[in-house]
Amino acid sequence: MSSRVPETETFGRQNAERERIRRDTDDNARIDGSQFIRLYEKMQALVAGIGTTVNNLVAQLTYTRAEVDTALSGKAPTVHTHTQDQVTGVWSKNVDNGTTGMVRTGDVYAPGAVAFNITGTRRTLWIEDATGRLGYAPSTEAAKTKIRPADIDPAAVLAVEPMLFEYVAEWEERKRRAALPSPFWDWNPDYQVHTEVGFIAEHLDALGLGFCVIHAPDGTVQGIELSQFVIAQQAALRHLAAEYSTLRSDMDTVLSRLEITP
Repeated sequence: MSSRVPETETFGRQNAERERIRRDTDDNARIDGSQFIRLYEKMQALVAGIGTTVNNLVAQLTYTRAEVDTALSGKAPTVHTHTQDQVTGVWSKNVDNGTTGMVRTGDVYAPGAVAFNITGTRRTLWIEDATGRLGYAPSTEAAKTKIRPADIDPAAVLAVEPMLFEYVAEWEERKRRAALPSPFWDWNPDYQVHTEVGFIAEHLDALGLGFCVIHAPDGTVQGIELSQFVIAQQAALRHLAAEYSTLRSDMDTVLSRLEITP
């Protein structure tokens, strides 16, 4: 059933009703002078309460100078002392301070050592393969047992040939620096690879001089212990000296029989 009220008149009454509701809502939300004063007084009370709360918290969580002096009265500072066997200084990462007098760490650096002139008593430094512990090897008779002459082949020692070489790692470093973008701080296409002189560990091992060679736990040849090779050289020198003595004696005998005075 259709409405008899024209459509435009219906919309007009609806719009008027919405306008009346809007005005009533605005009037209800409007604050008069007395309401504003009451609201202001409430805000002042809240602000005053916040200040009191903050002051109470500060008083609870802080000490006065007198309270601090009383708490510290007669209290001596805790002092930690260390013996000379213990390491002192500033520790960085990767350090495990194990038993007394022992420090276990990763890489050890001593940049100042290369410029320190040791003029007093000194000794050769050894590194224990199993632990990386530093120490020295005593050479006194009291520290040794089953002492007997060493059977070292002097011919094998004399067969060791000094060689010139360059380290592969040095060439890798040269290639790395040359490949860097310029002007990167480490860029250097003219990096010089140094020529070294020395022995080849595999050569000594093949000659039967394994006691002069450093081996990995799996038996792989790694390097040469030159202090051991000095011992091998002494055996060769003794052999040569004995041969010279024999030749000298034989020559003196021949000269004597020929009645030739040297």
